[in-house]
Formats: sequence, structure tokens, C-alpha cells
Amino acid sequence: MLPENSDHTVTTIAKAVGYQNPLSFSRAYKRIYGHSPRNKKK
Repeated sequence: MLPENSDHTVTTIAKAVGYQNPLSFSRAYKRIYGHSPRNKKK
């Protein structure tokens, strides 16, 4: 999961975990956790 208080963008996190496309990361994240990574950051 993403840290509660992250200053990193979704793109930065996606690349850090091996995704070249942040949209693919967001879709995978939502499929696993039930919400988008952007919603997690709020």
C-alpha cells in the first residue's frame, strides 16, 4: 500500500515499483485495493 502521507506522485511511485505506465499502475492498484492511489493520498 501507499504511505499515508506521501509527497510522491502516482507516476513516481508507479515507476519505482516497475510500471512504465502510471495508468496501468493505477488500474492494478484499484483492482487490488478497491480505490485509486489518488484517493489514498487524500
